[in-house]
Amino acid sequence: MEVFSTIVFLFMITQFTKSSELIEKAASIANDIYQPHLPTNVAWWNNEHEHVNEFLLKYLGAVTVLRVKNCRESCLELFKVKQTVLFADNPKEFQNFLSISNNYTFEAILVILVINENPGSDVKEYTKIASKKDVEDILIVSLNFDDTIAVSTVIPYGSGICGDYTPREITTSERNYFKQNKFKNFYGCPIRVTALELVPYVKVTKENDTVINLNGLDADFVKLVIESLNATLKIVSASDHGDLGYYINGTATGKFGDLYYNVADMVVPALILTTRRYPAAQVTYVHRPTRIILCLPKQEEIYKLVKVLLPFYNWLTPMVIAVATCIYLTIKFVKIFGQRGYKVPRRTAFGIFSLFFGQFYNVNSKYWYINTMLILWVWFCMVFRISYEGRLVEGLHHVILEPPVETIDEAINVVKEARIHPTFMEFYRNTSVEKKLVDITVPELETTFFAIASGEKYLLAIDMEQARVYKKTVQILEKQIVDIPANIYLRPRWPAAKLAIKEFK
Repeated sequence: MEVFSTIVFLFMITQFTKSSELIEKAASIANDIYQPHLPTNVAWWNNEHEHVNEFLLKYLGAVTVLRVKNCRESCLELFKVKQTVLFADNPKEFQNFLSISNNYTFEAILVILVINENPGSDVKEYTKIASKKDVEDILIVSLNFDDTIAVSTVIPYGSGICGDYTPREITTSERNYFKQNKFKNFYGCPIRVTALELVPYVKVTKENDTVINLNGLDADFVKLVIESLNATLKIVSASDHGDLGYYINGTATGKFGDLYYNVADMVVPALILTTRRYPAAQVTYVHRPTRIILCLPKQEEIYKLVKVLLPFYNWLTPMVIAVATCIYLTIKFVKIFGQRGYKVPRRTAFGIFSLFFGQFYNVNSKYWYINTMLILWVWFCMVFRISYEGRLVEGLHHVILEPPVETIDEAINVVKEARIHPTFMEFYRNTSVEKKLVDITVPELETTFFAIASGEKYLLAIDMEQARVYKKTVQILEKQIVDIPANIYLRPRWPAAKLAIKEFK
């Protein structure tokens, strides 16, 4: 009996020693790779408190502690901490932790997993779960069959298998290397992209109803980033299935839903930063500004009949009238007081008017003064008619437009509907636009714009670059132009996002 008790005691001492070495190794790794000024979430499920306490004594950084099994709503915010040390006794605990964590964090987290179960536990079960739950920045500390401590990680690319979750044991010198470089080279593995055609940012090329390529300002930029990562472009969707989409109350729609539900890794075109998207995905640095304009039909021409008279409103008109009047009065004066028996021209006023327009007028007069005045009038008309007719033609081409619309209130009074995409509507809340608001989809932007260009009474919010591509004339509310940052959105918790963001920068 004493021998048995001694064996049990020695076994317990050995297990305690190995457990202490395991904890010490985990603390050493955490001190080495975690940033001490950032909080580290130390979590466990049913694990012994002594292991956690021992780790806390040896870890030098700031910590928050979380027993997952007893977690209520008040502690769910702790799942958003990016640096995590998890103590697990079995794969089920690890899976449960990540299932809860993924509901509250949308950025990739770093995990040091300490496996406290029997030596030689199947680490691959843990790496399979980690890969499925988008946790590939992970170091697993465990015991081998020979009671040595192993530190393993996942290298998803480079082995000839895309998304490989086979655990790979690494040395101390390799830890930071694999943490920082495992996503720098995809070795030809695909990056999934979901797209929605929106010129000039995305142009979809199809062949036999199959999408074969993406072009455009945003699409070309994304392809350059994918090429720099030595990855291949995989277009998972290029059709409109619910527009660009949002994340509302735990549900994602449209193209944004492709990201949220792990159908795609990136979405093009770049999307505007809104409160309905930003909390549920990862974003790059500001890719480009988006200038949103409000447009409506161009100003209509007014006073079409009056413009025929406006060309006569210049300084030449009174001069012509004055000279013609002088000649007419002179001829009348000669006719009254001149020598009797001489013929004088008839219909003098009509003759003067005819000569001005270059018409024939028969003058049969023996009064040299009248003849001289009419000849001078002909020369006068030849000189001034050229200038006068030029001004007349110029005036006939002059267009008088209705006053421009300058405010939203004025625009709403002259249009039938305000057609606004829901993304843009966030910038026009509590304005008169809501009185005639009609939600439209991205494909309807183009058709509505052409309708406005043809004279339909709509008010439309549209990207200025997109409007320029259509090369149509519309009226723009200059005082209502809004500049908004646009970003390429990345899949939530995508482990390669951090490196991809650097490439976009």
